[in-house]
Amino acid sequence: MPAVFTVREGQGVVVERWGKYRKTLGPGFHAIVPGVDKVHKFNWSRADAEIGTVAVSGFRVPTVYSIFNPPKIVAVTKDGVYVLVDLCLSFAITDPKRACCDVDDPFEALGHRVAAEVKTFISKATLAATSSHAVAKTVRVDLTEFEEKWGIGVEDVSVKSIESVDHVHVVERQRNLSIERARAENDLHIQNERAKNKLAQDKLEHVNIVERLRNFDNLRVELARNIDHLRIEFVRSKNELIILRKSAENELSILRKSADIELEIAHFKDMSVACWCENQIPAPDRELPQRL
Repeated sequence: MPAVFTVREGQGVVVERWGKYRKTLGPGFHAIVPGVDKVHKFNWSRADAEIGTVAVSGFRVPTVYSIFNPPKIVAVTKDGVYVLVDLCLSFAITDPKRACCDVDDPFEALGHRVAAEVKTFISKATLAATSSHAVAKTVRVDLTEFEEKWGIGVEDVSVKSIESVDHVHVVERQRNLSIERARAENDLHIQNERAKNKLAQDKLEHVNIVERLRNFDNLRVELARNIDHLRIEFVRSKNELIILRKSAENELSILRKSADIELEIAHFKDMSVACWCENQIPAPDRELPQRL
C-alpha cells in the first residue's frame, strides 16, 4: 500500500492506526505514516440478479448511489400462497467507517435484510392485500435504521413484480438459486485464492529484491574499501618510486664524477709521458696525485 495516494470524488478511505479506527479520508491528495497508519482493505461480494455475484474489493470505498437488484425473493402469504417478489433499490454507502468496521459485508447484509423485511411483510398479509406499493413502502421505512447502524442509505425501493407460483416451482427455483450461489461462492473463493497466491508471490519477490539490494550495498561498500586500499597502495608505490628515482639520480651523478676524475688522471699520465719523451728525462717515480 503506497504512503501517498489520491481519493476521487464519490470515494472514501478508512484509515486505521495500530488496528483502531483513526479517520475517514475524503476526495483529495493524502499521505499516511508507513508502519503506523494503514488503510482498511475490504473484500465484499455483491449478489445481483442481473449480473450475478460480483467481487468488490480494494481500499477506496464507493460512496455514490447505485442500483441494487437482489435475487428474487420467495415468500409465503398469510393465506398460504407462494409468491416471487422481484425488486430493486437505490442505495449508497453514507458512512465508510460503519460499512467497513461495523459489518463484515454490507452488500450481503443489505440483501439479507431486504429479503427478511419482504418475507415478514408478506407473511402478515393475504395475496389480495399484497401490492407492489405496500411492499416498497414497508421495506423503505424498515430500512431507515440500516443507515444509522451500518452506514448504508437506501434512497428508493421499487417492486418490479409480484408473481404467485406453485410450491414445486418454488422448491426448484430455490434449488437452482442454491446451486448458482454455491457456484458463485466457489468462483469467489478461487479468485480469493488466486489473489492470495499473487500477493504471496509479490511479497516473495519484494523480499528477493530487498535481499538483492542489501547484497548490492554490501558489494558497493566492499568495492569502496578496495578502492581506498588500492589508492593507498598507489600513493605508497608512487612515493617509493620517487625515492628510488632520487637515489638513482644521486648514484648516476657520482658515477659521472668518477668518470670525469678517471679521464683527468688518464690525461695527466699522457701529458707526463709526452714531456718525458721530449726532454728525454726519466719519468718521475713519484706517484701521481689521485683525486677523488
